Amino acid sequence: AGEQALERASKECLRVGGASGLWRQAEHCPMWARRLESVRVGAGLVSGNSPQLGKLLHAGAARIVGGGLPGSSAAAGSRFLNYRHGFHAGNFADCFKHTMLLAVLKGMRRKDKPMFIMDTHAGPGRYDLESSEARRGDEAEDGISKVIKAAAAQDPARVPDLIKEYLAIIDEVNPDGGHRVYPGSPMIIARGMRPGDRSALCELHPEEAMRLKGLVKELAFPKVRVVPRVNGFESWMSFTPPPEKRGLVLCDPPYEDADEGETVLDKIKQGNKRWNTGTFMIWYPIKEARWEARWENAVRQLGIPKILACKLVVREPTKPGGKGLNGCGLIIVNPPYMLHRDIEEALVWLTKALERSNEPARSRCWWLTPERKAPTKSRSEEESSINIEDEILAYNAENGGGDG
Repeated sequence: AGEQALERASKECLRVGGASGLWRQAEHCPMWARRLESVRVGAGLVSGNSPQLGKLLHAGAARIVGGGLPGSSAAAGSRFLNYRHGFHAGNFADCFKHTMLLAVLKGMRRKDKPMFIMDTHAGPGRYDLESSEARRGDEAEDGISKVIKAAAAQDPARVPDLIKEYLAIIDEVNPDGGHRVYPGSPMIIARGMRPGDRSALCELHPEEAMRLKGLVKELAFPKVRVVPRVNGFESWMSFTPPPEKRGLVLCDPPYEDADEGETVLDKIKQGNKRWNTGTFMIWYPIKEARWEARWENAVRQLGIPKILACKLVVREPTKPGGKGLNGCGLIIVNPPYMLHRDIEEALVWLTKALERSNEPARSRCWWLTPERKAPTKSRSEEESSINIEDEILAYNAENGGGDG
């Protein structure tokens, strides 16, 4: 029985992943710690010679006996099922995320090679801003409504091209005028795909996934695959690296689980190891200043080069433990060439448009980690190149040349 439990626990640990992070939960949960200990002793999984292996086995065995652990895919999945983005559709975070998504897709289309695009938490694909869900918090009033009003009040020449493209999509999905229908990221992705591109849209919630499949069928999106009732984190690893070798993973989970930040960090690291040429676009919420700083530092500590970060804060997150969304950000691993310059003007414009009364907004776009530098030249190589340049300049001066 102990050997069978050992085998099952090992397989479960490999499937769930991040078991060392799950084990740390036991430090804060005495009841769970007792469960782990009883399973460990009962199954004979005493691994004193290898503490790390012991942690993995404990976590896997406890999941088998307990039916799901905090932070595991099953426990997190139940929390994901409680999240419905319809309550927040069209808010300031959507305006920021979708404008930046347009910029990333535009930058990646500069190369004519086909690409693969994945959305790990796709949602239903579009939203009715007049629905009871959306009207409950009226978050779109401080989001897309402000953007539309700001653009209408300005000379079109002063509205950045990226904002115009974003608003053009809003107009497309609202042929009768207004902005009752709001497009989710799947519609923006499908609109930005070329004939040779593919995409996979993952959604765990059964009802949301059904609506998404209906949308894809209704609009006849080519080469768009809906992956229903699947945890997007697991699909990220399953679908990458793609045959195209180029592509984007958009990951914007709800962060409702206390350990979801750690899960995202783990997936960024795993994903980059599997597909180091892929572009990853990770959305994150800003609720309190301490979490914001810790998160950005944790991403930096992953040791992955070429990470661009950008964020928009509409209200200063000064109160620890606050539940309101004060801002949000994006971590972009391997961004397209010159992306930071492409989004600069639009980000400044959005920041001004989304300001609230007596609460100045702020934004920033910066390199969280730089690109790895090319090997430096030796001193003899540098001196040689300098000498050659000097000779060319001297030759031009003597012979009246300037363009040589």
